[in-house]
Amino acid sequence: MKAAQKYGTIRAILWHQGEQDSNPEAVKSYEQKLAAFFQRLRKDLHTPDTPILIGTLADFYIPANPEAATINQIIRQYVATKPNVYLVSATGLTDKGDAVHFDTPSACELGRRYAQALLLTHKKSTH
Repeated sequence: MKAAQKYGTIRAILWHQGEQDSNPEAVKSYEQKLAAFFQRLRKDLHTPDTPILIGTLADFYIPANPEAATINQIIRQYVATKPNVYLVSATGLTDKGDAVHFDTPSACELGRRYAQALLLTHKKSTH
């Protein structure tokens, strides 16, 4: 990202992660690690006000990985308590048959949801 800053401005940070932390051991430290990561990222990049768009894990992932529901709760709580952080929901999207990855229509829909969230950040910053 620092290399990209040489050629332009970071307009937003998109974050869609948590599957690897959807286990009983890793989920214990997810909240702390998430907060520390974004604090460090904003400091290192000198982007304290850059919007962060955080996506929830898909509903289809939760039955086989129950801790994913906890990850989603942590994400929602983080978004609710931090300025310039926006939630992008993966609710209702479908997998490609492996209960892990989005199918093509759902990946496109998730992309639209991220775009809508980004447009919302732009509208808020111009008022």
